[in-house]
Parts: sequence; structure tokens; C-alpha cells
Amino acid sequence: LVLPIDRPSFLTVEVLTNTGFDAHLHRSGIVVHLIDQSASVCGRSAQDACLNESRKQLPVSSTRPFMDLMATGARWSGHGWTVEVGPSHGGMWDVTVTPTR
Repeated sequence: LVLPIDRPSFLTVEVLTNTGFDAHLHRSGIVVHLIDQSASVCGRSAQDACLNESRKQLPVSSTRPFMDLMATGARWSGHGWTVEVGPSHGGMWDVTVTPTR
């Protein structure tokens, strides 16, 4: 899920399962990432956006080392949005997203 913030920035709400590439995670769950594509992130001129690996991607729903994902009952608010995690059923997650602006 992609949530707009402003022109160069947005949030993503993602389900990560602790298998394969993410097998290092303690458990499966939800993560909110801040994606910043503003030119200042990668030292480009003001009209150029940072794309792909040049952009800044930061998990904002947990703290370093970013291993703990949001689970049932968790709530995160920031950048004008609130994300609440409900129960999971067979790999499907109940997530409620509301604007807080």
C-alpha cells in the first residue's frame, strides 16, 4: 500500500514474512517505510528525483536494528497517517489505515 506525503516522499505499508530474503526477521508482520526521493537525498539538482537504489528508504514503524515488525494490536502514527494492525488469517493481514491530518 502506498500513502502519499508530499511530491518527493511517500509511505509504504508492507507485509514481510520471515522466509526467504526476510528469514532473518523474528516473525512475520507489517512494516511502514518512509520513501524519500527528494534531490537532496542523493545530491542531485532540485529538479531531479532520486530513484531506485539512490532514494532513501527507512523503516519508521520500528527502531534499530529494525527486526521487530508490527503485529496484531500494533499502532503507528506519523506523516499524517495512522496504521493499525488487526489479526492475520492464513497469511492475510487486517490493516486499517486512516489519515490523521
